[in-house]
Amino acid sequence: AILHYGHAGEPNSELVDQGVLRLHDMGAEYHCYSADVTCTFPVSGRFTDLQRLVYEAVLEATLAVEQSLRPGVVYKDMHRLAQRVLLLRMSAAGLFEGSVDDMMSVGLMF
Repeated sequence: AILHYGHAGEPNSELVDQGVLRLHDMGAEYHCYSADVTCTFPVSGRFTDLQRLVYEAVLEATLAVEQSLRPGVVYKDMHRLAQRVLLLRMSAAGLFEGSVDDMMSVGLMF
């Protein structure tokens, strides 16, 4: 992961390989207002099968949390929901074996 990928005073000239993912955390500041966005993308422009699986699992977890948000919802509950969705998806793909409940109870993904 490359966080805050270079800037005008010190650009990042790192060479990147085909087949890898890049994570860019980019930000801007304007009159004391700061904001940033993080994005992940395949250098080649196309995900490998495994990269797509992980990308879609993260997207599914994000959507599950967004759909569950309500006033009064506890942050930890949303975090656990995201963990559960990721573990379910990864287990279904064969990346993890065993009970998702057991994985959650030992904090496999925290």
